[in-house]
Amino acid sequence: MILEKIRKSLRIKLILGSVIIEVIMLGFLLWNNARLINQATFEHATTHLKEIPPLLNNALAPLIFQRDFASVDDFLNDLILDDDHGLRYIIIYDDTGQVFGKKGNIDIGNLPERNDHLFGKIQSKFINSEIPLTLANKEIGIVKFGISLAHLVNSKNSLLEQGILIASMEIIFTILLLGILGFILTRNITELVKGSEKIIKGDYSVKIQSSGSDEIGQLSKSFNAMSEAVQQHLKNLQKSKEKYQQLVDLAQEGIWQIDKNNKTKFVNSSMATILGCSVKEMLGKTIFDFMDDSGIQIANINIERRRKGIKEQHDFEFIHKNGHRIYTTFEMAHILDSEGEFDGAIVGVIDISKRRKAEDKLKISQTRFELAMDASQDGLYDWDLITNDIYFSPGWKKILGFEDHELPNDFSTWESLIKPEDAQRSWEMQQDLVNKKRNRFLIEFKMKHKKGHWVDILSRAKAVFDENDKAVRIVGTHVDITSRKQEERKYKETIESSLDGFWINDTQGNFLEINDAYSKMVGYSHGKLLNMNIKDVEAVEQPEEVKKRIKKIIRDGNGRFESIHKHKNGSLVNVEVSATYNESNDGLFFVFIRDVTDRRKIENQLHQAQKMESIGTLAGGIAHDFNNILSSILGFSELALNSVDKGTEIEDDLQEIRNAGMRAKDLVKQILTFARQSDENVKPIQLNIIAKEVLKFIRSSIPANIQIKDEIISDSFIMGSPTHIHQILMNLFTNAYQAMEEDGGILEVSLNDVVIDKMAMRENLGLSNGDYIEVKVSDTGIGILSENLHTIFEPYFTTKKIGEGTGMGLAVVHGIVESYGGKITVDSKSGVGTTFSIYLPITKKRKIQKSAENQDLPKGNENILFVDDEAPIAKMGSKILQQLGYSVTSRTSSVEALELFRTKPYEFDLVVTDMTMPNMTGDKLATELMKIRSNIPVIICTGYSKKITEEVALEIGIKVLVYKPVVKADLAKTVRKVLDEAKSSS
Repeated sequence: MILEKIRKSLRIKLILGSVIIEVIMLGFLLWNNARLINQATFEHATTHLKEIPPLLNNALAPLIFQRDFASVDDFLNDLILDDDHGLRYIIIYDDTGQVFGKKGNIDIGNLPERNDHLFGKIQSKFINSEIPLTLANKEIGIVKFGISLAHLVNSKNSLLEQGILIASMEIIFTILLLGILGFILTRNITELVKGSEKIIKGDYSVKIQSSGSDEIGQLSKSFNAMSEAVQQHLKNLQKSKEKYQQLVDLAQEGIWQIDKNNKTKFVNSSMATILGCSVKEMLGKTIFDFMDDSGIQIANINIERRRKGIKEQHDFEFIHKNGHRIYTTFEMAHILDSEGEFDGAIVGVIDISKRRKAEDKLKISQTRFELAMDASQDGLYDWDLITNDIYFSPGWKKILGFEDHELPNDFSTWESLIKPEDAQRSWEMQQDLVNKKRNRFLIEFKMKHKKGHWVDILSRAKAVFDENDKAVRIVGTHVDITSRKQEERKYKETIESSLDGFWINDTQGNFLEINDAYSKMVGYSHGKLLNMNIKDVEAVEQPEEVKKRIKKIIRDGNGRFESIHKHKNGSLVNVEVSATYNESNDGLFFVFIRDVTDRRKIENQLHQAQKMESIGTLAGGIAHDFNNILSSILGFSELALNSVDKGTEIEDDLQEIRNAGMRAKDLVKQILTFARQSDENVKPIQLNIIAKEVLKFIRSSIPANIQIKDEIISDSFIMGSPTHIHQILMNLFTNAYQAMEEDGGILEVSLNDVVIDKMAMRENLGLSNGDYIEVKVSDTGIGILSENLHTIFEPYFTTKKIGEGTGMGLAVVHGIVESYGGKITVDSKSGVGTTFSIYLPITKKRKIQKSAENQDLPKGNENILFVDDEAPIAKMGSKILQQLGYSVTSRTSSVEALELFRTKPYEFDLVVTDMTMPNMTGDKLATELMKIRSNIPVIICTGYSKKITEEVALEIGIKVLVYKPVVKADLAKTVRKVLDEAKSSS
């Protein structure tokens, strides 16, 4: 009865509720006051405990140490009597149990337990504590004391009692006040209750009469306003319902309302269109009426899940009115009755038939891709760089011996299985890929198999970039190349044992693999080469030519050509390159390189020999014809000199003609020397004479902007060949002036005698002690680069342009000088000039010839047959011999001469014949003559002939072989010598 009254009375509820709140608040206030009082009491006790120990230690420790127990007793007595400290007993003792002093009812054998750890509240009115007495950080005794907290606890309890009394009075006053207030507030509420009951029944016209301006009056006014607002809202709701109906009808999405029995209560026109029906046809039918058996089965499962509160999109399959299948997705919202039970649903339906077909096609494509991946036994991975999610295909895991469920799709899987030394390299390449430093990811590394062994993996990948050019995914494959790597290792062993170089490079020219043979070939370490490009070793000066070669190899699949590579030390290596391009293997070039430097040198030597042979043949032909011409010039000039008066102008002119002819004779000799067709035996020669001749010879061919300075002091002899010395000086002089052709300069030549006896000089030159001629040839030309100085004397090394040098000159000079026991050195600075120094040993031997012009020429009266196909030479030879007293018969045909001799074999004492003649050469003529008369002496004269040498001449019985042009003095001595030897032998 009381509870019912309380339930129906707002006044009682107000009073009772207020009292309860007041009691709770006052209770909280009392509790808080008690807590604060207790806290203050605790802090006071704690402070008191902290103050006593230092007081006791400072006062007692010195007295105990000094054993002043009387003062100790006085101090304890004062302390006990002082009520401020609250001490009830105190005792001082050491660890042996000796008591130094005590006050109060306490005994050393019955000490109370220590309880001075308050932990935020006071547990007892009496506290027992102890402290060590220390002096200079050394413990000298123990003080135990008891403190009474009774006065603090009593004060706390008194304050709490006062608080409870005040709270009780406040509660009584509140109950009285609330009773009066409740009566005032509730007297006008009855009218509001009655008005509310009318509104519940639908009478929104009710008005509450209230003249007050207090809260109840305001509530009455608000009630009236609410009534009016509800009426307006009902009108607006009706309008909104009409608009909603229009929106539903216009929506592209199907909207379908069903009751709790799944019957259609409402559908919009879009839903009817999806199923090919009219709205009227659908009303009253269940959703199952538009499904076949499989669709109904799927729908029942989804509806049951939705009834259980599982919120998710569901796919439903319907049958269109014309018979084909419609795929839809349902978004369902339940309608609940007043008791919260399922009373139907509103469903949003979207036709996803087109999307479903696309998904089916995608599934077929994915299935094909998975079958292809499975057939190829490759693995696939897909790394989302935004979410860091990664997918490893079953094939990826199968390569490593794992089933799909045995490895998580997590980046740590890859990190745990890759060989540690390969991880960093792979990670750096991935970073280059996402930063667009490379356009693809291609790397080989090892990963651990489930059984513990390592598997060789070829990983390829591509990065996917968004519209901001930021990498968002990396998709790639893994291929098990263990078998291939095993074959490669066998193949590599074969390659490494090859004497030929081998490398693999990509289309950018970067080296990917190199064997040791090629490393040795170019002087770089294996590791250094792997960080280099083909361009770093190619010495070909035409990049376009290299590009053409590469294009041809890519087009044809292979190619062979010769090239030049640069050695680390700067030297050049001639190589023969055989390359194969494999487009299917990521566009790699497989290249074999053979060092053909030695073969090229041999070929160059052969070419040079053939070239020199051709030059020799040409020079021989020139020499033959030119010597015949010179024979006439010298011969007739000498004949004329014998016919003119001495000291006349004509004699001078004739002498100049003869001198020119002699110079021309030397020139022909030098041409034959250059062509390697003439050689001389080593004999004592004066170097200064040859040096002056060579300087005189080249002076006319040197440009006017080059000045020649000579300091030829030495007149010593050396053992050598004039031809060789001439060759040495011509080569050095020519090199010197060619170095100054463009800008001019000074060519300096000096010959001096030097003595090599000092250790430093001897060791530097590598020569033994002795006297030497020092030949210095200097120029102020372009100089020689320092890196070329060590190869300057090597065969075929040249710094001249193509076609301007053979590269043999200085090599030949070096060889001749070394063969003479000498030394050649070079000192040069690029842009300053060059100095060549030659040291040749001096000989004591001498061979001084008297001038033939100052000697009396030998004469005779014998009969001589003179044969030459050149009529002027035949005439000239006859006249010279006739001036010497001989009887001469001349013929210009070797055949006629043979016939003449055949008819008169004993009429002639000597036959002098040319070598090169038509119909019958001189050697053939001599042979035929000696068949007729075996002891006939024969002299053969030749301008030049490959067929006849002194050795060949002696073999066939020819006495002397004379080289044209033959001057009068040489002819006189030779003829006389042969005739005298013939007489003595007979």
